[in-house]
Amino acid sequence: MNDSFAEYLETLTVPLSVHEVAELLGVHRDTIYRWVRDGELPVINVGATKTILRFPPKDLAAWVRDRQVAFRGPARHISEWMAEQALRRGGPCFLPPLLPKVAKLTGYNWLATAQRVATDRNFAFAATPLMEDFTAAVNKLSVTEQRQLLSDIMTGKFDEPIFVEEDAE
Repeated sequence: MNDSFAEYLETLTVPLSVHEVAELLGVHRDTIYRWVRDGELPVINVGATKTILRFPPKDLAAWVRDRQVAFRGPARHISEWMAEQALRRGGPCFLPPLLPKVAKLTGYNWLATAQRVATDRNFAFAATPLMEDFTAAVNKLSVTEQRQLLSDIMTGKFDEPIFVEEDAE
């Protein structure tokens, strides 16, 4: 994943903020500050009187390529959100446009399986592999698509229910 992620970074032209780098790498802002303090991460200070850190995308891409660790980026936050929605709340309350693509990438009816796991305690054992499949599918999306999906999730602007209660007759 690091190569495709590095390629994405190379397409960017504007230096990135600490918040943007933390989001892209899927780590906490404090981790970014620690890496900067330890001299591990390429950074420039653009502030004249105050420290304002910016990260040149091309330098960051080279740094990412040199790392053995795979960066999870937005996929981590998307998967955590979906685990909360699908497994603890019985289903997401809205359907971002890219979510059906993710579900299709799993190769089976992921949403129906998630609903069953969430509503039937006998299927609780399937929660971990279910979320592993979801995370693997999210990682198949481009970084741009992951960022768009995460943005849609954070704004909650799509209000189409995924799981529809069946009417009891």
